[in-house]
Amino acid sequence: MERDDGAAPSSAIPAGMPISTSSAPLDPAVAAICRPISAEDPCGPDLDIAEDAAYLNYFAAVEGILPPSFFSSEDGKPFDRTTVDLPGQIDALEPLLRRTRDIRLMVTRARLMVLNRDLKGFVVSIAAIAESLDLYWDAVHPRVVDGEMTARQSALAALELPTVVFALQYTPLFEARRIGPISYRAWMIANGGAKARDGEPALNLASIVSARGDAEPAMLEETRGNIRLLKASLSRIRDAFAKQGGSAGLENLPSLTNNILAFVDPRAAESAKPATADGEEPEMASASSQSSGFSAGSLTDAKEALAAIADYYARSEPSSPTLPLVRQAHQLVGKSFFEVMSVLVPTQIEKAAFQIGGDQVFELPLGKLPKPPELHMPAESPNPQPGEVLDGAADMPHTRNRIESRSEAIGLLEQVERHFRRTEPSSPVPWLCERARALAERDFMAVLRDVLPKAALRNIGAER
Repeated sequence: MERDDGAAPSSAIPAGMPISTSSAPLDPAVAAICRPISAEDPCGPDLDIAEDAAYLNYFAAVEGILPPSFFSSEDGKPFDRTTVDLPGQIDALEPLLRRTRDIRLMVTRARLMVLNRDLKGFVVSIAAIAESLDLYWDAVHPRVVDGEMTARQSALAALELPTVVFALQYTPLFEARRIGPISYRAWMIANGGAKARDGEPALNLASIVSARGDAEPAMLEETRGNIRLLKASLSRIRDAFAKQGGSAGLENLPSLTNNILAFVDPRAAESAKPATADGEEPEMASASSQSSGFSAGSLTDAKEALAAIADYYARSEPSSPTLPLVRQAHQLVGKSFFEVMSVLVPTQIEKAAFQIGGDQVFELPLGKLPKPPELHMPAESPNPQPGEVLDGAADMPHTRNRIESRSEAIGLLEQVERHFRRTEPSSPVPWLCERARALAERDFMAVLRDVLPKAALRNIGAER
């Protein structure tokens, strides 16, 4: 893909190129970042703990370069990469990466690359993180000490920042002969997923679909290969943490990556979801044979899976914010849109209205629509005897599927989330499941930062 900064286009990542931690070939750029420092110490020293001057000075400088927001507070325009020396910061980072294998440096490299609209450089950085976690879980920095993954999770959390997610949306994916570079942001605006900002062009769907069909095949295949590698790498990062009983905490970036892949390669995205004889996705079908016992055949199966997750958290981690979110998801299974609105946004339901029409519309208030008949769910298994559940859990049915670990609970929660995204995309359940997974590994202060207004914690600090 041609870059508008005059640099030579990046070489394509071949479609279907295997990713491996051993003998299979890696992209040379990924291999260079992940090459062991030495046989005795493959990841080198932790330059942060060593208080290395070059390392500390670099981060002090780059934090002043990275924008606090992707959109300008003055005119609302997207970040202008010509206003800062992003290539200079990327070049300054490379000597540090030759001295240490550090997730914090790789994440920073990814942030700089995507702000510079360099898709290949961004993907290589994420792939290097995945490879390093697979190769050097115990040695890569920041290290996990006594099972504590917070420092590593905090480093990865920067990939969820709006300055990364929005930057990837705006990164050109292919070139159209008549309308120029096409980004996923253009597709979002065209299909109604986002509103065009002031001065932002709004193409129609037909123009973008036509542009994709007319794009240079080599350029489009390069982009597809990059997005495939990004998707695979994010999955490897998630799996690396899951194997250790933890969570990478990545939500927005994997979701966006899946959407971009569906945009640039819709046929491959569809064929990547082979179904079993009854139409069930293999990953969902295989879950029925696991110890959790979840087979995504009905709403009752999903409710029982959520009940099993809630039962685990009520028994083992009652203070976890995951518990109330899972209970809420359980309550909303099988509910109509009107009932969901009544539960989640009761104060707004009288203001909600459907816009009916095309260029000219009329409003159809939600509150004026006839109430749907109550959905009668099949009878659930009997409730446990009094005293067998914690306070607040009496509405959760007894489940025959007992979960014994956090990793099993998170894995089952992800299965339920994927099931609803596939079978009932309008349901709020997958969003509640996604948030529940994200909070499952966070400490108390991190949870407070997530649920409280920013001013609340600033005021607490000021009082001290």
